Amino acid sequence: HDLFCIRGDLAVRGVRYPGRFLYDDGYERTILLDTALVAETGYPRDQPILKKSVLRDGRGREVPVVVFNNERLDLNAVSLYNIPAQLLAAANPARFKTHILGAEVLKRFNTLLDFQHDVVYLKPNGLMDAAYADAQSGAGSK
Repeated sequence: HDLFCIRGDLAVRGVRYPGRFLYDDGYERTILLDTALVAETGYPRDQPILKKSVLRDGRGREVPVVVFNNERLDLNAVSLYNIPAQLLAAANPARFKTHILGAEVLKRFNTLLDFQHDVVYLKPNGLMDAAYADAQSGAGSK
């Protein structure tokens, strides 16, 4: 009851991988994939790497990540395509099993947080077709 998480599915090569996504508008990028959930669901790790990058945690420590194209993210009835996703090479900073849904995805929705019913409402807005900031190899929305 402390953090808002959203249920959604990642899809690669026609296979859906269900997951929980922490609503984190403080994370500037798109999706930060949890290594434990990736392993549990069998999410494919053999995708072409767009780039390698480094994040810094709250203590300033460097955390290596690889960026690759995730084919689709389904959030209820809305789908986002060709999202550059980041895969952690270390433990999840959230300290529990969850992917992190960042501002680069969240800005594409008008959001209503219903704290009384523990519900997040996402309504697509005019930024749905905007290019992703982390897209260096042609990845973007459809």
